[in-house]
Amino acid sequence: MIREMLSLITWISDVAGNIIRVLMCYDERDRKSGYLLRKFKNSHGWQKLWVVYAVFSLYFYKSWQDDAPLASLPLLGYTVGAPSEKDGVHKEFVFKLQYKNHVYFFRADTAYTYAMWTEALQTAMVHSQSKV
Repeated sequence: MIREMLSLITWISDVAGNIIRVLMCYDERDRKSGYLLRKFKNSHGWQKLWVVYAVFSLYFYKSWQDDAPLASLPLLGYTVGAPSEKDGVHKEFVFKLQYKNHVYFFRADTAYTYAMWTEALQTAMVHSQSKV
């Protein structure tokens, strides 16, 4: 029993250490927000959401005025890139977030906002993976 408890304490300590290392590399300047259209892999329509990126997660709101998010998406382990031809998404300024079979598409309204979001997410993902 004591050996199992010590093992659990060691595991908790390792996890806490990893979380602290991730949070230490977070910078408030890395925070992004703005309207994006979101589409799930198997859905047909796009949903307009106010999206906030902070501390390696995306938070989804109906509007910028909302206090509480509708949902959140922790990004550790996700990749960001352009949709492939087989994804069947033929719109401008679309990027794809994927972790295993979990796929989300996001559409920006301009080339500038597309570049801002993809650069921020790619930088954060590389940064978080190198620190953990």
